[in-house]
Order: sequence, then structure tokens, then C-alpha cells
Amino acid sequence: MRSGLLSAACLTLMVSGLPALANAAAPSIDAPKGEHLQTELYARGVQIYRCAAADADAKTGSWVFQAPEADLFSDKGLKHLVAKHFDGPHWQATDGSVVAGTVSATRPAKDKGSIPWLLLTGSAEPQPGLFASVSSIQRVDTHGGVTGPTACDPATFGATLKVPYTATYRFYSK
Repeated sequence: MRSGLLSAACLTLMVSGLPALANAAAPSIDAPKGEHLQTELYARGVQIYRCAAADADAKTGSWVFQAPEADLFSDKGLKHLVAKHFDGPHWQATDGSVVAGTVSATRPAKDKGSIPWLLLTGSAEPQPGLFASVSSIQRVDTHGGVTGPTACDPATFGATLKVPYTATYRFYSK
């Protein structure tokens, strides 16, 4: 009886610790301490890839990421456009404010075939508006955006491929 209780206690401790271990394995994309959520926007757009040859004599190539193009909305129904997302990466609000991002952390998406979740360090241009004080950006809840086969052939070298995606972008400030 005593060994049964001990085994049950050990099992309980092991199982209760599993979520913590699983989370410890995934890189953190949490906003830095001291930052607060300024706005959350919902994106619908494409990830653009180009078929690039490995070298001058290549018989195959691969789809290489080029840039995002997305509209960002203030509502999940995607009716109220408030910003655009484009190469850089950059985000520009309809009020003219702009923020650039540099990837600081990445985590695999929950859905296979979806672009990863990101934490980016924001660098806002000195002008008033929605993105004026943004210091960090999260990309989460991604769906799609990844090419199917990663190889491409000489007939498609230089071609572009636009892969639809959706995501939630969270903008933080200090």
C-alpha cells in the first residue's frame, strides 16, 4: 500500500511537471518585461517566394522567401483596414506612422504548413500615430504562408509564388 501511494505521488509530480518541460523547450516569444500591449491587429495576405537556383549549373532550385504583403485589420471580421505589412519587414498604419521590425525570437507554428510565430524588436519612425511608440511586435496564430514542395526546377527559376496566410500581430510599447 505504501509503495502504491509513493508511486501515485511520483506519477502526479511527473505529469504535473510535463507542461512546464514542454514550454521550456519552445523558445519564448513573449514581449520583454515592462512593455504593454498597445494594439492587436489581424492580418490577411501573402508570403512571397522566388524560385532561386543553387548555383549557375543547378538542375534544381528552392523557393526562397522574399517579402510579406498583408492588410491588417482592427477586427477579426477583417472589415476595418488600419495598416499594411510589407518588405523589411515594415508596418504602415493608415495614419502614416511606420514601424520596422528585426526578428529576435522564433517559435514553430502550432499548425503544420504555417509560418513560424515571431517576436520582433520594433523601431518606429519619429512621427505621431498608431505605430509611433511600438517597441516590440509578435506574430502569432499563423495559418498558411509556407510553400508546398521546397524544390523548384529550371523552368521556374526566377518565378514568384504568393502563398496566402493569416496571422495576429500584437504591437507593444514601453
